[in-house]
Amino acid sequence: MSVEIQLSENATEAERLGILTPLLAHNLANGGDDAHETFALLLRDPDSNEIIGGLYGRSHINGCSLILSAFPSRCVAEVLENG
Repeated sequence: MSVEIQLSENATEAERLGILTPLLAHNLANGGDDAHETFALLLRDPDSNEIIGGLYGRSHINGCSLILSAFPSRCVAEVLENG
């Protein structure tokens, strides 16, 4: 089978579903129910309680999938300085 790799810089919902649909079908056929729960680990500013970053993902029977991650440079710098 011949395939072509193409970068879609602004992926559409149809392109996302084009990837997701066969993946979910495969997972269901080989692993059973695709039950999952979403989760978020939030980084909050201690003074304002504003969300300034974190992780967003899904947990499922076989582990977890991270979908989004955002870490402000000030947080990274603090971790590097304080270990």
